[in-house]
Amino acid sequence: GEAGVSRPIYLPAEGAVEAALVRFIDMPIREKRQGPAIVETPFTTILVDSACEFERSGDGSLILHLQ
Repeated sequence: GEAGVSRPIYLPAEGAVEAALVRFIDMPIREKRQGPAIVETPFTTILVDSACEFERSGDGSLILHLQ
């Protein structure tokens, strides 16, 4: 997605927060990002919590790192 695009979401542990909208296909490989985020793929949407970092692997997986 475009840099700076976000939407408000509700997380039970935090309340209302802004989550980055990220298109998986546009994510550079191995670039770690911090949640909260909504990662969109052609077949599903993944909510990444604030307590996670996430990255796209070289084989096309989405890896979440719990902080």
